[in-house]
Amino acid sequence: MDKFNDDMLFAINYRLALKKIPIVIDYETETHKEFCTIKLACKDYEKWLDRPILNPKKELIQIIRDLFKEMYHKELNFNNTGTSFWMRNFKGE
Repeated sequence: MDKFNDDMLFAINYRLALKKIPIVIDYETETHKEFCTIKLACKDYEKWLDRPILNPKKELIQIIRDLFKEMYHKELNFNNTGTSFWMRNFKGE
């Protein structure tokens, strides 16, 4: 399984910010960078939220899938709630 990296997440989060989507993609844990989550883009969220992980709508999941496919030729798989995802190599062009 491929791992995400800091540069990749920075670029994806930048593109989401340009689209004015108030979320960030972050590692599920710092030790296992194979999995990511969608979190509210809020500075110091730990002060205000127990769990900043969001339940995204299908439209947001599709935007994130499209960005990873366009920028990195990676296809994403999401868990059943859409709160966590991982990548696999895209078999297209």
